[in-house]
Amino acid sequence: MDENYALAHAGLANLYDTYVSYGISMIEAEKYEKYNQLRITESERAYTLDSSLPYVNEVRGHILLNTRADLETVYKSYLKAYHLDAQNPDLLLALMDVYFRKGLIHDALQFVNEVLVVDPLHTWAHAWKAYLLGVLGDFKLAITQVKRGLDINPDEIVLLMNLASFYSFLQKNKDALQTYERINQINPNYLASNPYYQIKLDLLKGKATMPKEITHQPSAALLPIGNIEIDYLSGDLEHFQQRFQNWWSEWKVGKHTSHFSVFSYTQSSIYLHLKNHLMYRNFRNQAWFEEIVREERVKFDRYLEMYMRPEQLLKN
Repeated sequence: MDENYALAHAGLANLYDTYVSYGISMIEAEKYEKYNQLRITESERAYTLDSSLPYVNEVRGHILLNTRADLETVYKSYLKAYHLDAQNPDLLLALMDVYFRKGLIHDALQFVNEVLVVDPLHTWAHAWKAYLLGVLGDFKLAITQVKRGLDINPDEIVLLMNLASFYSFLQKNKDALQTYERINQINPNYLASNPYYQIKLDLLKGKATMPKEITHQPSAALLPIGNIEIDYLSGDLEHFQQRFQNWWSEWKVGKHTSHFSVFSYTQSSIYLHLKNHLMYRNFRNQAWFEEIVREERVKFDRYLEMYMRPEQLLKN
């Protein structure tokens, strides 16, 4: 391999990044550290050799994101890649991801809409749009969006998982169970390997055979964090409130990630989620909850000012 070939180094970095993200458990510490360092090294080598290539900047952004770099640094890398290859839907989704993690959900939706203009059959764009609508609590519109994606790929599990979750929040238990049954037909191991889903299935079936406390969190493709959602869906609102308040206190001092972000309290805002999602409807107008919403609004307004609006960016 030509040592000066930037694209090759970027390709290696991307391969290592995929392996670290999906092929290695973090408990395999030595192996994890080895390939974690390799993805960083290869990405930076590619960037040093030729920083004018969109793919080099895209991969660098992915690795910065996955190694929990500051979101502003990730944003700059994706933005540079986008300016070099503005018609690439993957770069639009990358920018969407940053806005999403900052809590600028409406902006994130604009990027997804642009992807669907470029590529109306982009299954992941349909999945992301549905998910973002779900974060905002607009489940009816989210379900409509999921079904559009399923028209393209009826076996896409991410779409089906989101659909089941949306049905659960709308208390359409029969529809949720039928959707989970469809997932089992496609991949029998998908739900069985995660206790979160087993508890959720029991709740939907009206069973109480498993404890509601879980230690294994669900995939990041679901909303929101597992124990809080289980408490809400079980109807245990007192426990739900207590757990949410405990989670909030710990998140502020860096012990937990946010509902939908791998980043810390200082880099994310959940203002729109708290303001719109039906889970919190019983808390609204309560002083403790309104104080949390105000804190999140301060961060949201700051990020809104910091980041360019998508309609401005997409024109350039």
